[in-house]
Amino acid sequence: MYVCICNAITDTEIQEAINQGACSMKCLRSELGVGSQCGKCETYATKMIAASTIAAPASFVPIPLNHKPSQS
Repeated sequence: MYVCICNAITDTEIQEAINQGACSMKCLRSELGVGSQCGKCETYATKMIAASTIAAPASFVPIPLNHKPSQS
């Protein structure tokens, strides 16, 4: 289902981003463009983040999608 009509972003795409570590609207906006136009999709996307956070184990630490490990 399309969540963000302005940018043609589906719930599947949002869930994949969340599964890969997107843990805030700022991350989703940066990675997918969710909420960057009219903003009507932000409520649903925020609920998806919250549902995933509740379901995540306590030891889960999200890593930003644009995270680059330091090279030592």
